[in-house]
Amino acid sequence: RFYLLGAVKHFVARHREAESRQKRGGGVAPLSLDADSDESPAINVAEDARLSPEAVFDRQWAVTGLERAMQALDAECQAQGKTELVTQLRPWLMGESGYGDQGAVAATLGLSLPAMKAVIHRLRSRFRQLVKAEVAGTLGQDGSGEDEMRSLFAALAG
Repeated sequence: RFYLLGAVKHFVARHREAESRQKRGGGVAPLSLDADSDESPAINVAEDARLSPEAVFDRQWAVTGLERAMQALDAECQAQGKTELVTQLRPWLMGESGYGDQGAVAATLGLSLPAMKAVIHRLRSRFRQLVKAEVAGTLGQDGSGEDEMRSLFAALAG
């Protein structure tokens, strides 16, 4: 009897723990990089009144760095004549796309689904390189790029 009681208590405890566990993203609303104005990807300070001024500055720095990397990727693709490709695939580069949306966009671009996935993979890799280069541009001689990348992700998550 005590064994079954203990098993039930463990089962209930694990079930409650699983229900209260936060999912990916930790309940934080995603930050869209498409700001209302085209000039600056500004952060709404009124929304983030709970954040310290340092945290708001860090978040603005992170968003600006990502936006500058995206602008560099846009410029590279425009030079190659692939402007429409980047415009259509931007949601997948920025993590704003929904599940299963790739088929319709692939048909619009005249690509097969596997070809579109390969293009997204290549563009993400290039975007990652551009973000790292943007972050490295803010460092001095002795700065650690990995620490700054962690700071960038922490600023976007917080």
